[in-house]
Amino acid sequence: MDARQEEMKFLGLFGIYREGCKTILWRRKIFAHITIALILPMCFFFLAQIVASEILYENSTIRKGKIMDGTNPAESLKYRLPNLSSSEFKIYLLFKALSIIYLLIVSLLSTSASVYTVAGIYTNRKVTFKNSMNAFTKVWKKLLVTFYCTCVAYVAYNVVSLIGFIGWGMFMNTSIKLRQAIGVAGMGAFMVMYLVGLVYMGIVWQLADVVAVLEDVGGFQAMKKSRELIKGKMLMAILIFFNFNIMVLIVEFVFRRMFVHGMYTGKMERIGYGIICLMLLTMLSLFGRVVETIFYFVCKSCHHESIDMSTLSDDHLEFHLLAFLEYRKFTGDQYVPLKDK
Repeated sequence: MDARQEEMKFLGLFGIYREGCKTILWRRKIFAHITIALILPMCFFFLAQIVASEILYENSTIRKGKIMDGTNPAESLKYRLPNLSSSEFKIYLLFKALSIIYLLIVSLLSTSASVYTVAGIYTNRKVTFKNSMNAFTKVWKKLLVTFYCTCVAYVAYNVVSLIGFIGWGMFMNTSIKLRQAIGVAGMGAFMVMYLVGLVYMGIVWQLADVVAVLEDVGGFQAMKKSRELIKGKMLMAILIFFNFNIMVLIVEFVFRRMFVHGMYTGKMERIGYGIICLMLLTMLSLFGRVVETIFYFVCKSCHHESIDMSTLSDDHLEFHLLAFLEYRKFTGDQYVPLKDK
């Protein structure tokens, strides 16, 4: 690897964020197309299905017992249970299933387009919106297989964890002294390990999507490659994962509280909050995909690996990338190497 490629592994978290912002601003036209065509509709539907789900679920519930006069409406929710035999609840389940399918398709499409675009920018290749969209036709199978394999891994992990939880409870019931000695602390440690495992799987999944687009692997192989790449950069991967997901959760919380439930707001204010949440979620989704792609390149540099995106070669999309990317900053219309040590 040359000196410029070696410098990339020294990029820190803020260096990656800075490059993500510069990348989007420098090629704002193509990213605007991706955002308007894919990410904005995806985010709009995500928020819209929250509203629809609230309405459908509310209509499909039955009250448990009687609510006395003067009961706080917010507290009355605990008296509601889903009416599994109602037609409204069946519509709710069907709507949720269709929502998941739609969001999955658009998410995979926006991921492939964003990753392809960033790769083209940082390898000095001509990238158009049409090429970015066409990239999906070459990588959708790998992305879908990777998603399915991740779901299988999550299910297996939760089943094993549930068995371990039940076994732990049975073991604790055999000895009162042991239960007193370990008690809540032992259960707390078990839950912490469980959550750590979930976070780790989420980090691997995010990078595996980028691997599936830029390398000729998919499924469990993409997940394995992702695990290998984040070695040595685990702390940075954790920070990127938490920063993104916490921001998304905050936006979703504000949307539910201020728009869906309309806490302390009128109709116009609710619409304003809804628009703000939609814009924030859209920007976060685009920025997250760009940052994850740049982080992939940083990991490749850290492991002294070059990039060979044969799935996006001249034979497929007139996009043959064999040279490693160069981090650059803006000086007029040109890029120059960027150092961040």
